[in-house]
Amino acid sequence: MQRVRPADPGAQRLMLQMRHLRRHVGMQLKLLAKKSPTKLLTAGCIDRIRNKGEGDVPDKPGNRHGPLQSVLPTPRWASRCSERSVRHDLWRARDAAVSGGVAAPQASAAQEGAANPSGQATRPCCSAQNAPWLGHTGLLGMVEEHRMTFADLLKIITTKRAALPGAFESVCQELEDRIFRIETSSLEKLIAEIGAIPESIDHDSTAEKLFAKAADIVLAKSLQELGLRATVNKERADCADVVAKSYFHDYSLVGDAKAFRLSRTAKNQKDFKVKSMADWRGDHNYSVLVCPYFQYPKKSSQIYGQAIDDNVCLLSWEQLLFFIRSGIRESAKLNLASVWNISEWLTKKVTVSQKNKKDNFHRLGNQLICEHLSLSYKTMKAELLTCKAATIARAESEIEFWTKYEKGVKQYTREKAIAELISALKVREKIAAIQKYIKQLPKDDKIG
Repeated sequence: MQRVRPADPGAQRLMLQMRHLRRHVGMQLKLLAKKSPTKLLTAGCIDRIRNKGEGDVPDKPGNRHGPLQSVLPTPRWASRCSERSVRHDLWRARDAAVSGGVAAPQASAAQEGAANPSGQATRPCCSAQNAPWLGHTGLLGMVEEHRMTFADLLKIITTKRAALPGAFESVCQELEDRIFRIETSSLEKLIAEIGAIPESIDHDSTAEKLFAKAADIVLAKSLQELGLRATVNKERADCADVVAKSYFHDYSLVGDAKAFRLSRTAKNQKDFKVKSMADWRGDHNYSVLVCPYFQYPKKSSQIYGQAIDDNVCLLSWEQLLFFIRSGIRESAKLNLASVWNISEWLTKKVTVSQKNKKDNFHRLGNQLICEHLSLSYKTMKAELLTCKAATIARAESEIEFWTKYEKGVKQYTREKAIAELISALKVREKIAAIQKYIKQLPKDDKIG
């Protein structure tokens, strides 16, 4: 296939810059892969591009590759960014360059001011409009793909497309692709929020199922951030949703993520599925259940005894957040099996004959985990207090949602109120289910 070159000279030069960038990053990947297979490129390069904007980098004399030469990555900028995401960005830009791409819409004055705060004239050839193969948003658009807020996540989950027949799997794949590519700071924001299902999401809706799937993906990404090779199970069978394996140590684990509504009351042991986690472990070494820390039973519960008996690790989103913020990452010297095996360590403190077997052991477990990871227990406690304050703030926003909803209901007309009640009770669905059952009954001549 013959390679197509853009007619514009400035466009040709930018395509050459992208090729040079891809070659340079490829060499850096090889160098960094020798040091660590999981700690690769290029947040430093991304930050340089974001700070300078797309067009305000001066074109130095003698710089035959143009303005982007000054922001090419070097090993000292290396940060956590998967090889998959780096190569995807570069190959996508190359393929779009060959196919021609689509020009981006004109940026607003506010956007131009944000990209170029100095107010100096920018080089036209560096914009997305004159470099369509960079995609709809150019290099900065590629950078933004490594960012995601909780609001962005909800926007994908609640989109109308997600409710279309057959669209569930494609939306799940989109969520996985996006979340697996985000930077650490965005991951921390998602972990801080993912444990609470928004009240704006209807019960038993497609959005609620997508939120549960997103929680599994965030868990897998968190394990990747901790240095494990983690994937999301595509099967819908009776099994754990996340599988992870250590790069440095010979063990693997299964994981399951839980998220609850703040309005959910009286959770029982079936909600946590500790027994199921023990069964799903199978040939793997460990089983890890991740729930919101403050949604675990406060005092005593059968789940604590079950976790000790079946060696199931009861972890929380808040603990994962603390590990990531503390820079914990498994290596040849640091084995995180001591965390996943915490229930086994607790058996030395709690025995079957003791009455406190079913008591909440998180305080003792946190102390043991900090001891094994050489972390400060006081710092961990301070982090949990910060998470508690964030939970209270989140609860206030959920209360505000229901307050506004109540005001809206009071303004309903009689007809709309009746229609909403019928819909809430799912009267039509129940009638349809009964009618379907009647149609499935055998014919008279088939009975006997």
